[in-house]
Amino acid sequence: MLSKYYKFDMVAFVRDYRPNKETLKLKRSELAQMDGAKAITISGMPSGSGVHSDGTADTAAEREELSKEIQRCERRKYLFEYAYQVLTDDERLVFDAFVFWRGMTSINLREVEKRIHYSQAEIYRIRRNALGKMQEEVFRQKEKLAW
Repeated sequence: MLSKYYKFDMVAFVRDYRPNKETLKLKRSELAQMDGAKAITISGMPSGSGVHSDGTADTAAEREELSKEIQRCERRKYLFEYAYQVLTDDERLVFDAFVFWRGMTSINLREVEKRIHYSQAEIYRIRRNALGKMQEEVFRQKEKLAW
């Protein structure tokens, strides 16, 4: 399996989910704005004269690079959401508390303890297992889809 040969930081991958979603929205809106853009770009020279370049080619190159960035963001978003689906309800609750509730504070930990009636040690074990399950799914999907 790929995970034997590749060091993957699952915590960072999970932590980057929300910023990745925001980046994806921004990149998609940038691409939408570029659709009508056709301009001549001028690279300024120190002497004040400029060299005209083909604005259409520059725009096409920017559009292609932006499309690649969008694809990378979509892949990461898909991988996270697919892996998140394999978690049980208790695992999701603990996982959400650690990741989406801005870190596991003592207030969040007590709230989780009340909801699922587990000790702190058990909650941390559930978190570790949830990350492991998600990482297995991420690698399984990466191998399956050849990303």
